[in-house]
Amino acid sequence: SSGINAEYGESRNAVVENMNLKLTQREEEVSNLKGMATDFENTNELLNAEIERLKKHNASLESKGTKKTDEIASFKMIIDALNEQIASSKSQCEDEECPSAVRLKEQHMKKVVEMEENLKESQ
Repeated sequence: SSGINAEYGESRNAVVENMNLKLTQREEEVSNLKGMATDFENTNELLNAEIERLKKHNASLESKGTKKTDEIASFKMIIDALNEQIASSKSQCEDEECPSAVRLKEQHMKKVVEMEENLKESQ
């Protein structure tokens, strides 16, 4: 009967060892999973930080875009005003009595008179 007890004890020890081995494996798996979870959390934090950075960058670009749009609108207004001035100057100067046309004529006549006087002096 002592042989049966010894065999039973040995097989019980083998079962316990096997269970201990499986437990150790499970503990390693849990440890690996915990490590992976930590890695995921760290990656997640980095990604969230990057998302926040991109949001700020986007907001900054949007505000620059708005400024540019405003600048363009004001340039367009200036250009329109200048075009109006040019158009009105043209229509005025098509009239012979426009001040700048009169001034040009006067300057031209002055030059003609000067040249005639120079010509007389040189003879």
